[in-house]
Amino acid sequence: MKNLITLFVFIIIAISGFSQEETKTNTIILGGSMNLLLQNNTYPLSSIGSISGLGGVYSNNLNDIKNRSFSFSPYIGKEINTKLLIGLSLELQFAKYDAEGTIFIGQPSVDRLTRNSKKLGGGIFARYTFNPESKIKFFVQPNINFFTLKEEQLNDEILTQEERVNFIDIGVDLGLFYDINSKVRITLRNGGLSYINGNWKIIDTDTEKSFSAFGSNLSLQRTFLGVEIRI
Repeated sequence: MKNLITLFVFIIIAISGFSQEETKTNTIILGGSMNLLLQNNTYPLSSIGSISGLGGVYSNNLNDIKNRSFSFSPYIGKEINTKLLIGLSLELQFAKYDAEGTIFIGQPSVDRLTRNSKKLGGGIFARYTFNPESKIKFFVQPNINFFTLKEEQLNDEILTQEERVNFIDIGVDLGLFYDINSKVRITLRNGGLSYINGNWKIIDTDTEKSFSAFGSNLSLQRTFLGVEIRI
């Protein structure tokens, strides 16, 4: 973990070095982006990950499932020059997963399974813009974030389990933005590479486990549409 954080700091320093010759600016960026997922599917006895994406594997029959999530991420940044921006961000997520006729391996079936989760976190990021002279600009955005997540599970509307997850997410996002005018721009950002390391615990029990994962994550679920204002 320490080596990855050191690597993240090195990447930020390297990006700063690449952009030193660019024209310096003194602009503050206020922005926010959001992600909305509405999913209705039927699965033929498939393994479905929990809404948090952290732990919990279960399957369901041909009945409908519903997956809903909403994320909002406000941030503030400082333009160092025309190519480099350093900033702080927050992220808040609410999610709900409903499945009918759920079958747990080795346990009785459940007529209705519900999982609700809330996630809160924040961190720092750097953004390097490849073509600042263009109206449509492409960028890469390394970031490091700390999150806490609480998830509750209800079997047939009865609370059966509460889980708390704390983790660190080190990643590199890809994106683009379009300048509407000199003050306002539209952004589109998607997760590229991500490394997650953390711990989950079932509340009021001794059951807990550390976990880690690394991979690419270019998907609609990780796509954030937003607006930025230059002041």
